[in-house]
Amino acid sequence: MSKRKNILFISHDGNRAGAQLLLLDAMKFLSEKGHSIHLLILEEYGTVFHEYANEFDIRILPKPKKKKKLDNFLALGSNKFSIESFIYEEYNHLDIDLIYANTIATAYIAPRIKSVLKVPLLSHIHELPYSISMYATAFDTKNLFAYSDAVIACSQAVGDNLLSHFEGLNNKTHTIHSFVDNENLLRILENTKSEDIKSEFYLPRNKKIIGGCGNAEWRKGVDVFLNIVKLASKSKIADEIHFVWIGIKTSGEYYEKLIFDVEKMGITSFITFIEPTPKAKELIASLDVFLMSSREDPFPLVMLEAALCKKPIVGFQNTGGCAEFVENDCGLLAPFLDNEVIVEHITNLVLNPELRTIFGTKAQEKVLAKYSYVKSMNAIEDLILQF
Repeated sequence: MSKRKNILFISHDGNRAGAQLLLLDAMKFLSEKGHSIHLLILEEYGTVFHEYANEFDIRILPKPKKKKKLDNFLALGSNKFSIESFIYEEYNHLDIDLIYANTIATAYIAPRIKSVLKVPLLSHIHELPYSISMYATAFDTKNLFAYSDAVIACSQAVGDNLLSHFEGLNNKTHTIHSFVDNENLLRILENTKSEDIKSEFYLPRNKKIIGGCGNAEWRKGVDVFLNIVKLASKSKIADEIHFVWIGIKTSGEYYEKLIFDVEKMGITSFITFIEPTPKAKELIASLDVFLMSSREDPFPLVMLEAALCKKPIVGFQNTGGCAEFVENDCGLLAPFLDNEVIVEHITNLVLNPELRTIFGTKAQEKVLAKYSYVKSMNAIEDLILQF
């Protein structure tokens, strides 16, 4: 068994989101351990794309050119783009040992790549039912799992869902929790001054800051977040709090719709939106309470980052990884989409600094003890070395 592998990673894009950032950390770790890293990007999109390109051998899946019907007829298919031919030309001579498909969004292509390169396929799944159905067809999902030699589930919630809904995964599914680079984040924390960050991003310095973070999509519950802000703005702590969402582009149709709602709800002075930024960790470190408003989230990295920053976490049950991590010692949970209970929890934490400290300290201890970057990466490498 070779100790060093030549690995082809597949990422659906380079968006600054949890799965893509985790992949970046994983490739860096494996590269430092002596493994050869190649990366195929399916969509040239997102700010992490440039970080991928600066670090690794990267190729972008070409898009077939659209032709007029007459051109297609004359060509008789002779110049038709083929994923299989592209993979063969780009990778067959590199003696790839393993394909590592990151997220369910690679389901349509990973089995086809395996059929060309004829090497083991490891699929890393970060999604729960709604996202699986959104980012892959039922056929492609079933096909991916049939072709996969091993499947990594990023949380127990994800693993349980896979085993209960898909056949043939019992003996090849491994739960390896998502992670953040603990040591790097702790170094960032040492150099972060909350007052400076608040000033830089125009956050009020005399209020308790309740924050959420993530891409603007339905499952992240930005609309739920706004409804919580509305309720909190009428609560007894209204004068003491301000809300912030980190990671929403402050332009475009979606943002305009959010602002429309914010203005109609009368909560403009209670909320700040911040664009995707490399300083997201520093912003999280400057919060007083971290709010998970997601409807579905497998094991969000921002939650782990907040925990490392000693922030108490408030979120919903039955949404995936939030309850799995928080349990009864790292924050407070509410029934699914029960916003009134969420506001009660926020109120409790704002009025009780000792409770914030207790939950926050326990949250950091739990990440360091159970969800270590090195522990998870060693588990991934051990699995890779089995092939």
